[in-house]
Amino acid sequence: MFSIDMITDNRLASAKKTDMTPLKIDKDSRVAIFAGSGGKIYQTDLNQCTCPDFAIQGFEQPCKHMLRLAMELDEIPADGMQTDIDAARGKYFLGTAREYVKNAIDTDFSKFAFDFSRIALYGLVDDDVSFEASLGVKSARELPFFKFEKNGTATIKKEWNRDCVNLLNVIATRLGYVAMYHASGNRELVDILSKGE
Repeated sequence: MFSIDMITDNRLASAKKTDMTPLKIDKDSRVAIFAGSGGKIYQTDLNQCTCPDFAIQGFEQPCKHMLRLAMELDEIPADGMQTDIDAARGKYFLGTAREYVKNAIDTDFSKFAFDFSRIALYGLVDDDVSFEASLGVKSARELPFFKFEKNGTATIKKEWNRDCVNLLNVIATRLGYVAMYHASGNRELVDILSKGE
């Protein structure tokens, strides 16, 4: 395990945030899985982490994931630690969705864009809408950023509004490039333009 004098205030503060709640933790094995940005998953124990920050620090200073695990295991004080599994799940799903929107083939992207936009903008949900191919969930009801009303319609939860709007902007940008491609037939030009994002 890392030494206490290696802990920085900034990393400690980051480790206490709600979206740092472990997606999965095994207290007996003393390992955890965390959601990273861009839909990444980091495997962490008290000696190492698969996140880029731990590598950037030369594999010497603990990253925020290692600190959070230490707090979860009562190895270091956890004063002010906030826990919310939906915040961590939402971070993972939105990161995964952004990467999917950027990289999926046009037909898969179009289906995701249609389904997600229909729910986020209009609250329309069919029971057969599945995000299994894109996000690994069978139903929109499994996504923590939507609230479902008794009549079956959905709304974006207030705390997720900004993130969902950002995802809708990424979708709109990609839709523009898809439309340009179909209009011009010049995929190479569209790829060059899209690298400017």
